[in-house]
Amino acid sequence: MSPAAAELPRSVLLTYNDTSQNAPELTRVLKRFGCSVHHLQLTGHQPVLQEATYRQQAAARVIETIRRLRIEVYIPLFEEVFFLAAHREQLGCRTLLCEPEVYLELHKKRRAALFCRKHGLPSVPTLLLEADTTQGAVERFLGPRRPVFLKEDDSRGGYGSGSFWSVEALFRKLDGAPPDQYVVQPSVDGDLWVIQGVFVDGVLWDYEILRKLNIWDGRGTVRMLVFHRVEENEAALELLQRVGERTRYQGMLEFECLGQGDDLKILEFNPRFSGDFLHSPQTGSSLCVNTLRAYAGLEPLPHRSVQGRITRNSWTLGRAFSRPGWRLRPVLDPRWPLRWFLAEARAGWTRLRHPYRACSPLPDSFTSFRELPTPASARSRRTSSAAR
Repeated sequence: MSPAAAELPRSVLLTYNDTSQNAPELTRVLKRFGCSVHHLQLTGHQPVLQEATYRQQAAARVIETIRRLRIEVYIPLFEEVFFLAAHREQLGCRTLLCEPEVYLELHKKRRAALFCRKHGLPSVPTLLLEADTTQGAVERFLGPRRPVFLKEDDSRGGYGSGSFWSVEALFRKLDGAPPDQYVVQPSVDGDLWVIQGVFVDGVLWDYEILRKLNIWDGRGTVRMLVFHRVEENEAALELLQRVGERTRYQGMLEFECLGQGDDLKILEFNPRFSGDFLHSPQTGSSLCVNTLRAYAGLEPLPHRSVQGRITRNSWTLGRAFSRPGWRLRPVLDPRWPLRWFLAEARAGWTRLRHPYRACSPLPDSFTSFRELPTPASARSRRTSSAAR
């Protein structure tokens, strides 16, 4: 075990609330450094997650688990950060949580757009739908015949709550729904950068910058493949630091950007832990260790650039797509089936080369939190829907 690993905490609690593989992947990395990792699975069902009764029970269960297992560091992965932030003084262990208002400002799509305008941050044009917004107004905002992304205010933060090939299709979706819960953004052209960092009181400890390739299928759905950056991106790093300073952020923060060089524009924020960097055999372990050190209150290790390290791995077609000099992508029709096939082949080959991505079930320390009684309001909704 390395000296850095010897300083890491021995007992870590992870909570998460969906079927993502981030929890088992993070567990595997932490166990390589000698940490004992425990899990608590919360619900990811939005109606239940919004219930005050459930939130109180979940917070009590997390606090009880921390005390019973003598947890040293607590890392919340997903939306539980939004309501557990109000209980951080009662947790009884080290963790990094913002003020609840910070999560609300960055997580809500409408408020995030206003946050960027207020602080002068470059952002992708975003239209806040109102009750009187007309189809013509949306068409003028987007431009002619362009796909559109619809994002809901209480979205769980995934990229694109809905994608539509036309504004007409968008308004058919909105028929009967209150539009002032949504925002609209134009379709994404070009490279998408995923920028994520670990902050302590707004100070950046470590970061990772990833590159994504957009792939459209015939239904207008976007799928993303992650390509890890080789060179540094100073503009992305400067944006990351500015956001941290403006929010005094604590913990892991991710946001997505469009553009090249100094022309980066923020697409959306994901104010929670992100496991995307765990998919990188070159950078995942080093950033994971600094993330844990930040949560544990330890000094950060120096950031290590990924420059040059990726060349020591066997060459793959997907990596060739990610190289700056590659020019085949603009030639291919983005809806061409061959491109879809190549992307799927690349993803499958990556899973073969790095088997820890094909995650097995969680270890024996996994604890399900789904035995909590369902709130009365959720039960009544379920009964009424069954009757219909």
